[in-house]
Amino acid sequence: MVLLTSLSGPATVSCLSLSSKLFACGFENGSIHLTSPNNYASPTILSPSSRPCTAIALAGDDSDILYSSHNGNIAFWDIRKHQTPLNVCKVSNDDINCIDVNAGDGCLATADDVGMVSLISSLTGEVMCVLNNHDNICSAAKFRPTRQNQLISCGMDCRLVVCDWKSGDRERIVIEMTKLVDPCNYFRLLRSCVNEGKTYHRRRGRNGEDVFSVRIASSFTPEEVEQMVKTRAYSQSLLLNPPMIHSLGCDDSGKYVAVGLGNGAVEIFKDDKNFRHVESLLGHRRSVSALLPVGSSHLLSGGDDCCLFLWEMSRNGTGQRFVHSEKIGALAGRELGRVFVADNTSDVKVMDLVRA
Repeated sequence: MVLLTSLSGPATVSCLSLSSKLFACGFENGSIHLTSPNNYASPTILSPSSRPCTAIALAGDDSDILYSSHNGNIAFWDIRKHQTPLNVCKVSNDDINCIDVNAGDGCLATADDVGMVSLISSLTGEVMCVLNNHDNICSAAKFRPTRQNQLISCGMDCRLVVCDWKSGDRERIVIEMTKLVDPCNYFRLLRSCVNEGKTYHRRRGRNGEDVFSVRIASSFTPEEVEQMVKTRAYSQSLLLNPPMIHSLGCDDSGKYVAVGLGNGAVEIFKDDKNFRHVESLLGHRRSVSALLPVGSSHLLSGGDDCCLFLWEMSRNGTGQRFVHSEKIGALAGRELGRVFVADNTSDVKVMDLVRA
């Protein structure tokens, strides 16, 4: 991992957004910095609030519209006229953790600390619909790429919710992370690690098809692998570390959905004929705070353990660890040669993961 440059800000970086035209950073002091993704000099600075900017989203690759969140409000910006927001609407009585844009249907989805997912008109700022999807903090909500009627949300109640928002939330799938993986799978993996040194475990269905697999990053010693699987096996059965969902990612093709858990696992789901769990990626020792799909070939995860893991999404792909100096807060990027990493400092690091 090679550090290309650092972008300095006025306070701790809280959120990032990237398009082909713009790179946006939100900070804990409420300010927003906008630059070109290729030229970081002389950023445009927006200062809408002294409250933290908790979420930020650019409307699209060719758009000049930006959305930011402060104290439960969503500010609508035209960056060509950036002195004041075009509109500010009240969405929640608590902090908003995520904004996602559905440009085709002219709406936004927000996830808040109350546990609600709100759908908002991107034209008027009107709250069109509120989905009470979660019993605890809703950490993220995303429209699924190529299936924009499908809205995915996740939260600290250990639930992943997939719903058809256009049907009025009548069609919904709720997946409980506490019931996702049978602890016996981890004990089987532990036996294979001890007896055969394997770091990959696959369970097959009745017809021999792959149903679920566990993959461990390739950067660990056999002793570290054994300890990691042992911890996972016992904590899974005793719920010592509930699998709260901290982060959510979808690749651009909508082929897979990934969630990052508080126990360090990254869980992968696919939707061929039905939405199903297909793989667990193990590497992080603490919460997975950020996920970044890079095309359909790679997934980058960042955690509170000050580590980044680059996962190949192909069959039997590898997982490579990169050690960072701070806890990871947010990730942005479209290519492995230039990834934007926000941590618990005021600097955004631009990293090259190809020249590792």
